[in-house]
Amino acid sequence: MTVTRDGDHLLTGRIGMPQVAEHPYTEHDFFLTASAEQNTFVADRSGTVDHVIHYKSDLATTLERITPARASQLKADDEQRVAEELKPHVPVPIDPTILDRDVGYYALAPTYIFSVTRDGDQIYVQGTGRKTLPVFPYNDHEFFYTAAAAQLTFLAAADGRATALILHQDGRDRRADRVSADVAQQLQQRLDDERQPHMPTPIARHLLDDDAGRYADPAITMVIRRERDHLSAQVTGYSDYPVYAYTDHDFFATTLPAQISFVKDATGKIEGLVRHEHGEDRTLTRVD
Repeated sequence: MTVTRDGDHLLTGRIGMPQVAEHPYTEHDFFLTASAEQNTFVADRSGTVDHVIHYKSDLATTLERITPARASQLKADDEQRVAEELKPHVPVPIDPTILDRDVGYYALAPTYIFSVTRDGDQIYVQGTGRKTLPVFPYNDHEFFYTAAAAQLTFLAAADGRATALILHQDGRDRRADRVSADVAQQLQQRLDDERQPHMPTPIARHLLDDDAGRYADPAITMVIRRERDHLSAQVTGYSDYPVYAYTDHDFFATTLPAQISFVKDATGKIEGLVRHEHGEDRTLTRVD
């Protein structure tokens, strides 16, 4: 990320992306108006900013300060990788039975798994929540998409069976290790559970008031408010959305596939919540 100043605000942009304006809301915290993102600039003891914490999509990413020479080298490396991704490839014939070594499941992240299948001499790949797309071999372990500027490299063990794949896209090489069918099925079950319809259950307003408050983990803060006979939830930097009770401590959203479960301590006081979203159970501790 490159940071420059334009009058009374900053301009920031990742490699290969246009710079956009950022505006301060404290002396070290800045927000974007083009998207729901924030940056916090962190200084060392001398007062020199040495890293930035970037917040987007409920994730906090730390970016360490580097020299202009290092930035130039990274930019050149990125441009070379992108050029490789955009290079046209010619499919080559492969014995379909060899393709079986690549069939399986690969986890790019705990909540994103590639499913690789074979139909005759064609390999198909589907990411969690995405369309199934064909990929085509340009050698016996590398494949290319035609629907996107991206390629896959399968890494094989001594017996030839793939143990991982590398996704080459947007100038990045991201590894996804093979996982069992059980792991993939468990993720899909969690996603299906999040999309399960619920019936709202009336709940006393004083119980809703008990749930209202601020909850946080190291990456995000969520504010829960009472809105008459239901609650609203809002992650800092994002729009709020209503949630409705389907038990005395479980709530569901209607605008996105997500649920919230409130957790009590031994005395019955609300001490935290668990947010069920994107196939992940995320625990936030009550801070006020």
